[in-house]
Amino acid sequence: HDVTDRRRLEEERRKLSQAVEQSPLSVVIAGLDGRIQYVNRQFLEITGYTLDEVLGQNPRVLKSGETSPEEYQRLWNAISHGQAWRGTFHNRKKNGELYWEQAQISPIFDEQGQITHYLGVKENITAQKSAQDALRDSEERLQRVLEGANDGFWDWNISTGEVLFSRRWAEMLGYDLAEIEPHIRTWEKLAHPDDLP
Repeated sequence: HDVTDRRRLEEERRKLSQAVEQSPLSVVIAGLDGRIQYVNRQFLEITGYTLDEVLGQNPRVLKSGETSPEEYQRLWNAISHGQAWRGTFHNRKKNGELYWEQAQISPIFDEQGQITHYLGVKENITAQKSAQDALRDSEERLQRVLEGANDGFWDWNISTGEVLFSRRWAEMLGYDLAEIEPHIRTWEKLAHPDDLP
């Protein structure tokens, strides 16, 4: 019976270890001193470091200088008091390239409820962040073009009900932007009755 239980536990540990190693997320385990004790393959692939280069290091080896000291202080305050921290890092790979990570860092507790380690689970969101930045830049350029054209412009998203309009359109109707904002949800009231159909 003991042998069967031991084999079952070993099989569960093996499956868990494989799942962590094959995860598409980076996994980092650090001791109470903050030094890295374990990283999975994904961490090594993303950062470009070897296992020997990161074991015993502090995760600050990835710092780019773009995350504020206050955010690191909030992180430390949360995890050292037994709470999880969630946030975004703009980190630096071994080769100097920057990348974005969405992270959750949590304490690991023993049977007595004492913190023994810290667990970081992180997702590389560089592609999503780049796409968001490109979309925002595109929207800002479009807005500048519309404002510069001095044409009255409006757009109604029929599925969401959202209405976008240019400053000139509001002026043509005799409003300033602050006055017209409350009418966005009922913008049809601004149209001539003959135009509603």
